[in-house]
Amino acid sequence: MMSPSFQQQRAFYERLWNGWRRLYIDEKCRKRFVLAALAKIPKRPLQILDAGCGRGWLTEVLSHYGSVVGVDLFVQEARKRYPKLAFREANIALRFPKGTYDVVVSSEVIEHFPVEHQAEHIKNIARALSQGGRLILTTPNKRQMESLTSRFSDTSYLQPLENWLDREELMAILEPYFTIQYFGSARFYPVFLFSFILLRAPYHVFYDYLGGYWLLDKLLAFTDWGTYFTLVAEKRTLTK
Repeated sequence: MMSPSFQQQRAFYERLWNGWRRLYIDEKCRKRFVLAALAKIPKRPLQILDAGCGRGWLTEVLSHYGSVVGVDLFVQEARKRYPKLAFREANIALRFPKGTYDVVVSSEVIEHFPVEHQAEHIKNIARALSQGGRLILTTPNKRQMESLTSRFSDTSYLQPLENWLDREELMAILEPYFTIQYFGSARFYPVFLFSFILLRAPYHVFYDYLGGYWLLDKLLAFTDWGTYFTLVAEKRTLTK
């Protein structure tokens, strides 16, 4: 099967982001992780790159920690929602400015690269970071996502490229450039809920609105049971 073209991907995301307004549960989970990771970085203000900024909501969150630039294939929607922030429309497979940023955030991005380009994306991120800079990354957990999507009757909502990674695959492309400081997972979604529809809404209420995430995500922090991998890594050495 051929990979979608740059233009096809751009058209898809233009339609997708125009329709999204509020944060959904998974995004709230990722936001909590990114904020917790930023809180452990003492330097202020930070130079931050949001590599794969989507409709810009995370770029806005990051703007409270320093100067931030959001980059993605399509940023018109982000610019419309957050006109005071800096967004750059570009193919994020291209190189970023060398040694510019203290922090690069890559949240739900690497899985949308062709497999053969995923390692290059990580290399480009390392190149963009200043010495000792941090990468904050989230990405779907391949084993959990394959288990979940096998229960879906309709997968048309999936994005044009979905090349999920397992822990070993992700570690293999990170380790040449980064020292891992934290590697865990978050957002537990029980597969059995697909067989018990009436339990889905109560679970979402418990997890998101009653604070169940506080307990579950702490338990998941050092496991591979969560829907998403969450990691913080420090740049090893200057990358040419």
